[in-house]
Amino acid sequence: MSGADPADLRAVAAAALNGGRVVEAAGILERALQAAPEDSETLGLLGMAQIRLGRTAEAEATLAKAVSCNPRDISARFNLGYLRRILGKTVAAAADLEAVATLDPGHLGAWMNLADLFLEAGEARAARVAYARAAALAPQIAEPHLGVGRAANALLAHAEAEIACRTALAAAPGLPQAWLELGRALIAQGRPQEAASALQSALRFAGANAELEVAARGLLATVTPSGG
Repeated sequence: MSGADPADLRAVAAAALNGGRVVEAAGILERALQAAPEDSETLGLLGMAQIRLGRTAEAEATLAKAVSCNPRDISARFNLGYLRRILGKTVAAAADLEAVATLDPGHLGAWMNLADLFLEAGEARAARVAYARAAALAPQIAEPHLGVGRAANALLAHAEAEIACRTALAAAPGLPQAWLELGRALIAQGRPQEAASALQSALRFAGANAELEVAARGLLATVTPSGG
């Protein structure tokens, strides 16, 4: 492929990446960068390939360069924020994801990841706003509504949490986390029988999720004499 146009090389690499030939894709992209070292699309694809190869430090540097070359490259910036979140670099990740949400207010992944970051940091109010934005973008998906429920429970807004969790369950009746959060909201509202039923559903759908099962049994023990 000597002398090939960088755009053509990028297309070949993208096909290789989609086909699971990640090492091949990375090699093609590295060659493309020799001709166009500041092409953000090529850098972004290489960063994705490096993530899939487990070369996370290289991937972060590559994606950061892509963003530096083109600050409006939404794909590269989102992937950089997502990677930094995985790496535990929460402040940098939040900045990247906020930038994506500003550039593209309809970017569901940015709002969901940003909301998760806020909730993990104990910023429940900000998390509730971000989850609500995601829910407005994708009302048919359960997870944003569940996020609203989790944040609302953290804020002691249990009636709001109940509504959000029931909306999530309408979209995904087998979502155990939504049953768990619904149980929390119902306990807080003094409705132990309904809470026990929700928590039993959480256990029924928990599968191999041991952490969720422990949480559900702990809550169930507070509303039933035998803990279910």
